Amino acid sequence: ANPSLTAAVVVLTGLVGANFVQAMLDKLGLYDPIARGLATAS
Repeated sequence: ANPSLTAAVVVLTGLVGANFVQAMLDKLGLYDPIARGLATAS
Protein backbone atom coordinates (compact mmCIF):
# COMPACT_ATOMS: atom_id res chain seq x y z
CA ALA A 1 0.00 0.00 0.00
CA ASN A 2 1.03 3.58 -0.58
CA PRO A 3 2.46 4.94 2.72
CA SER A 4 1.15 8.48 2.24
CA LEU A 5 -2.35 7.21 1.43
CA THR A 6 -2.24 4.98 4.51
CA ALA A 7 -1.18 7.90 6.69
CA ALA A 8 -3.95 10.11 5.30
CA VAL A 9 -6.59 7.44 5.97
CA VAL A 10 -5.32 6.91 9.53
CA VAL A 11 -5.44 10.65 10.25
CA LEU A 12 -8.90 11.02 8.74
CA THR A 13 -10.23 8.04 10.71
CA GLY A 14 -8.77 9.46 13.92
CA LEU A 15 -10.34 12.86 13.36
CA VAL A 16 -13.77 11.42 12.59
CA GLY A 17 -13.58 9.11 15.60
CA ALA A 18 -12.51 11.91 17.94
CA ASN A 19 -15.40 14.10 16.81
CA PHE A 20 -18.17 11.53 17.11
CA VAL A 21 -17.11 9.29 20.00
CA GLN A 22 -18.80 11.36 22.73
CA ALA A 23 -22.15 11.42 20.93
CA MET A 24 -21.91 7.69 20.27
CA LEU A 25 -21.19 6.97 23.95
CA ASP A 26 -24.20 9.10 24.95
CA LYS A 27 -26.45 7.08 22.63
CA LEU A 28 -25.06 3.85 24.07
CA GLY A 29 -25.79 5.08 27.59
CA LEU A 30 -22.18 5.10 28.81
CA TYR A 31 -21.94 7.92 31.34
CA ASP A 32 -19.24 6.58 33.69
CA PRO A 33 -16.18 8.82 33.22
CA ILE A 34 -13.71 5.94 33.53
CA ALA A 35 -15.57 3.83 30.97
CA ARG A 36 -15.80 6.83 28.62
CA GLY A 37 -12.08 7.51 28.98
CA LEU A 38 -11.16 3.91 28.25
CA ALA A 39 -13.53 3.72 25.29
CA THR A 40 -12.20 6.98 23.86
CA ALA A 41 -8.57 5.95 24.27
CA SER A 42 -9.02 2.49 22.74
